[in-house]
Amino acid sequence: MRRLLILVVGLAVSAASADTTSVCHDCGGREGMPMQEGPPRGRAGGDLAGDYPDPEVVGLRGREISSTSPDNNSILVYESSRWNPVEPGGDVAGEVADLEVVGLRGRELATTTPRSGYALVYTGFRWEPVGPGGDIAGGIGDAQVTGLQGRPLSTEYPETGDVLTWDGWRWTSAPPARVRGETPLPSPPADDWLEEFGGVRLVGGRASVELSPGFLSRVRLDGSSPFRVFLQQTAGDPIAVTVRKAAAGFAVLGPGSAEAEFDFRVVARRAPGEGR
Repeated sequence: MRRLLILVVGLAVSAASADTTSVCHDCGGREGMPMQEGPPRGRAGGDLAGDYPDPEVVGLRGREISSTSPDNNSILVYESSRWNPVEPGGDVAGEVADLEVVGLRGRELATTTPRSGYALVYTGFRWEPVGPGGDIAGGIGDAQVTGLQGRPLSTEYPETGDVLTWDGWRWTSAPPARVRGETPLPSPPADDWLEEFGGVRLVGGRASVELSPGFLSRVRLDGSSPFRVFLQQTAGDPIAVTVRKAAAGFAVLGPGSAEAEFDFRVVARRAPGEGR
């Protein structure tokens, strides 16, 4: 009897110690399947390679990662259908967390410290910060013209009707009478003048205008009282032209192939005895 009791107890202890596998009670219809404990075992797949529990990451979302050993500060760049370790370069330099722009489209950027108002100027082999100079002063956003073709421009404020005049060492504003080499015309009463208006088209660098007989019959035209011609270009590329006067009109002469349009105004003194 004692031997039988010992045998039953021994079998119970052996069965209890052997049943260490947990049973899954919520396995999607696989009730009673054993659930593995501890790290996974077997072959890895997807973006992993090798065997568990020590697989390696060999891809990102199905894209291969190059096996090339990266250098310090390398970053992963997707090129040639895989992720490759690449060091920052080209127009940037430094650590990834503290990159600096050292060029623009492959052209070197100077390390010179710029001042307020400077602009980047390409000097032929690199970009350099340069401040306005020559005939310009101030910052790029607030530049002022201080000269013309290297000659200084006076800071005096002009008066209405002034013209820009060269006084020998600088450009300054002055009334028309002070223009060197020009004699001011007298200012007769306004009703002593007659005017004719019109338009003219320059073709092949030349155009001619005949003044109307009615206008010519009412004005005084001689050496002491010539008529005046004023032109304003209204079409075509801007060009410089010359006016050549004749007895009953004038010609407009420009570059040989020029085509342009002008409005004209002709002014002449009223003939003696001509009613106002």
